[in-house]
Amino acid sequence: HVNLWNTFATRVIELHKSQVASHDIRTTEKIGGYRDEPKFYREVSYFDKNTGNLLSRIQWENENPDTVHSIEVNIYDKDGVLVRDYGASFLPHHRNAPIQTLVNLHTYNDGLHSIRQFDANGDRLYEVCEGSYKGKEVQIRLFEDDLVGASDSADELMSSPVYDACF
Repeated sequence: HVNLWNTFATRVIELHKSQVASHDIRTTEKIGGYRDEPKFYREVSYFDKNTGNLLSRIQWENENPDTVHSIEVNIYDKDGVLVRDYGASFLPHHRNAPIQTLVNLHTYNDGLHSIRQFDANGDRLYEVCEGSYKGKEVQIRLFEDDLVGASDSADELMSSPVYDACF
């Protein structure tokens, strides 16, 4: 688990570096942190100057400026639509492995936007779908417990036409 999640985080950082090298970049910065350490990190957002799309957001530790505390990297299709995003976050002062790894897959279907979220192990963690389906507003949010059959109402929803349209 530790090796897999550290490898994932390293690859997300490499993806960020590749994107920054292949785009004309504009950045914004702000300082952030926690109650006991309000200036723990410097958050840098990296935007594509031409499209305005957010390519990545990294929280760099202030005491260790080359150390990533948290990273998010977005992938867009040729039309500039977000199709995937990756993330990894570490606990402050504990670098054994990320506390969280995320892969979000975005799908767009006839007025619906859905996201399936996984961790670096491939475990499905979360699903969300919002938009309009056959003239009715849709808002579906399923958490890990719902996705593993712990809820009869979630099971019923997951066998519905609107769920099929979303996912």
